[in-house]
Amino acid sequence: ETADPKVNPIHPVHGSRLQDKSPDIVRAARAAYYGLVEFTDDLIGKVYQAWQDYLERTERKGTFVYLSDHGDHAGDRGFYGKQSLYDSSSRIPMIFEGSNVAKGLRVSEPVSLMDLGPTLSELTGAECVPDQDGVSLVRQLETGIGDGRRTVQAEWINGAFSKEEDRRFGKMLRQGNWKFITYADFPEDDELYRMDEDPEELHSLVGVYADRADAFRKMAYEGLDLEALMRAHNIKARNYGMMKRWGDMHHTEKTEYGRERWECTEAGKKLPNHYLSTRVPLPEMFRRKAQNT
Repeated sequence: ETADPKVNPIHPVHGSRLQDKSPDIVRAARAAYYGLVEFTDDLIGKVYQAWQDYLERTERKGTFVYLSDHGDHAGDRGFYGKQSLYDSSSRIPMIFEGSNVAKGLRVSEPVSLMDLGPTLSELTGAECVPDQDGVSLVRQLETGIGDGRRTVQAEWINGAFSKEEDRRFGKMLRQGNWKFITYADFPEDDELYRMDEDPEELHSLVGVYADRADAFRKMAYEGLDLEALMRAHNIKARNYGMMKRWGDMHHTEKTEYGRERWECTEAGKKLPNHYLSTRVPLPEMFRRKAQNT
């Protein structure tokens, strides 16, 4: 069986977000993003070297880990920033180096940020916190062999800072080369991809492999109290909103103790000279935000 060659339309959950595929905008956004990556990479190199110097000076063993919390679309689908379950947003680097880590190995099976705690616990011989959602990756780090049967999950609520009635719960499952995306309020718009054949996630196979999609869907919602989850999220969002208002107030009002919030130095506000500068105009949505800042 083969997939329908028709490219997926924009999922309804993303219908209201900024979408701009203009070549100049995409090129400028990616150039800026690559500049950030290069700049960050240079700083990480300095931290890594300091770590190596420490290990040598103290004659200790250690492990250095580099990872991130999310990716960036940088123009994929015309999207910018994170806020999706596509790989551009949800896939991150996870790099280990050090004691008990074999050199040059690359694990292709999906893993999770939740695996970091159990992995570091086993590497250091520390007792792991019970009932972890993640698993130790020490076997993969030593042999390069992963568990192709494992299903890795990620959850996301779009519109985290929008009105409560506009927020939507979504979930992503990865098992081997298969990836499934579902949103509770859009059951007819689930997505299923073979990542080895369609890494850009353009051709959903839900209609081709209906049984597999049904199995993923059952796994995604099994034991999930969606109403309780959304209620807890909304309470947390209200708390964040109140904290933000408090922070904004104390950021602008000077008290007898000075300002209540740390202010960035002038030097910290200046970009490095080698950063990209461009005359490409900002999209209207961003231009309005910049004018109101």
